[in-house]
Amino acid sequence: MPSIDKTGVRVLVLDDEPLMLEFLADTLNSLGYTQVTTCSSGYRALSLLDAPGADIVLFDLKMPELDGLQFIRHLKGRDFTGSVVLVSGVDERIVQSSEQLVRSYGMDILGSISKPVLPDELDRVLAGWTRERNAQNPVVTPAYSESEIRAAIASGELLNFYQPKVDLASGEVVGAEVLVRWRHPVDGLLAPSMFISTAEHHEIIEDLTVNVITQTLEQARRWKDEGLPMDLSVNVSTNWLSDLQFPDLVAELARQVNIAPRHLLLEVSGGRLMEDIHAGLEILARLRLMGFGLCLDAFGASSLSLGQLRSIPFTELKVGRSLITGAWKNRNAGAALGSSMTLGQQLGVCVTAEGVETIEDWRFVKAAGCKLCQGYFVAAPMRAQELTDWLPTWRERYLAELADDSTGG
Repeated sequence: MPSIDKTGVRVLVLDDEPLMLEFLADTLNSLGYTQVTTCSSGYRALSLLDAPGADIVLFDLKMPELDGLQFIRHLKGRDFTGSVVLVSGVDERIVQSSEQLVRSYGMDILGSISKPVLPDELDRVLAGWTRERNAQNPVVTPAYSESEIRAAIASGELLNFYQPKVDLASGEVVGAEVLVRWRHPVDGLLAPSMFISTAEHHEIIEDLTVNVITQTLEQARRWKDEGLPMDLSVNVSTNWLSDLQFPDLVAELARQVNIAPRHLLLEVSGGRLMEDIHAGLEILARLRLMGFGLCLDAFGASSLSLGQLRSIPFTELKVGRSLITGAWKNRNAGAALGSSMTLGQQLGVCVTAEGVETIEDWRFVKAAGCKLCQGYFVAAPMRAQELTDWLPTWRERYLAELADDSTGG
């Protein structure tokens, strides 16, 4: 993972114990973080986030006046776009629930640290921070209208970013997940959370999806021509799973650029997958008959039953970030990952770990038997040319740091 400029990272530390505040501030300074602000009041900390703000907030869960769980809710209410670290001595199960609460709000969590705090552990957790991570969590206002989104599609403002997927055994980059961004002429680069729900509500999602898949297939064609065959995966709104013409549409798009269907993987979530069981099964089965791959996204958090999983011809199960990040030190998350792996093996499909953010995560999912992984430990989402330029750097890094690492398998 590339090193960060620690002197440019703004850190806010919240704890009601003066000695702990002093210790954490001194430790952060010794680690190279020079922009450190301390606070003993949750409400005061919230006011400090308005100005000058913070990139990372470290806070205890057990505090008077405003406890850590209430503080998390207030962070969400203020559209906090930085990262958080839990520093606490409470029961492990409470910490796990708190981590899940942060993720459920769509906020970024670097990890949790138990008291007494070890400087090396603090440095390791904070090392996972990047400015690109915080770009994943933009302020959710202002809202964009249907006409603005339609205009963005028409004018080519929607761009594909690619997050590499790596074979854990060999380090080979075998593909990438496609993540759409909106390059807004005024507001800058916008994440999908800023416009996808509006697109779905106004039934623009069909046009948006066609735009993304078209860009994806064209890029797959360019990479294949350059001798870099890549299997690319695209998230598909469940709105499409009631449109019986969808398989023919995707097949025609692939035919137009002369890309074999096996190079495109369509990711679907389990939430609304079975609302119309007959149409859903027909569409997914036809896509597989045509040769396209199918991935169940956020597997482990899905509400699908075992019988439904067996009836749908998935080729890949993606274990979500909530079960991966920090699972190496979390028995419950580790057990959940093990169960997911067992089920994946029984179904005979590839299991991909999403949200691999540290070398410990890498080793853990490798030992668990996951075949592929993606996450910030490998690389952040990037534009196509950036990914092409990054490939030799990754290979050098893999050979230097990971190829001989027997810890994970």
